[in-house]
Amino acid sequence: MPNTAAYHHNLGAAYMGQKRYSLALKEMRRAHRLDPEDLETRIAVAKIQAHQGKQAESLAEYRKLCNEAPKDWRSHAALGNALLQGGQTDEALVYLERAAQMKPREELVHMVLAVAHEQRGDLSKAIDAYREVRRVTRTQQNRAVAEEKVRQLRRQLAQK
Repeated sequence: MPNTAAYHHNLGAAYMGQKRYSLALKEMRRAHRLDPEDLETRIAVAKIQAHQGKQAESLAEYRKLCNEAPKDWRSHAALGNALLQGGQTDEALVYLERAAQMKPREELVHMVLAVAHEQRGDLSKAIDAYREVRRVTRTQQNRAVAEEKVRQLRRQLAQK
């Protein structure tokens, strides 16, 4: 068995896919010890913690990542998504907006940003974010989803 960060990360990802979170966390921590600079592994650790119901630890790890790598869009997007899932929409929007500014062509960031604006009730901003998804997406399926959401939200705005 190879003892490389990539090996343990990939094994941890496989365990995550099987929802075997204790084993996944063990492997991701091994990967982190071997390559402490690997942001993807640290994001995976925080994600596993959330799956295990350890939201406070997960959010703390995401926040630490944002502080240590303030210009890396992935940590901001991950924290924004975690905050949104935890119902902290206003704070989530701060991190999602930052991620979108750092990586303007990342469709997933714009999709989550649109959902956050929609949950907050700001339909105009949600429409703008879905339009951005439509503009930057590489798949027809995501383009179709974004177009449908724009139509739905426009109807909702018209009814107000």
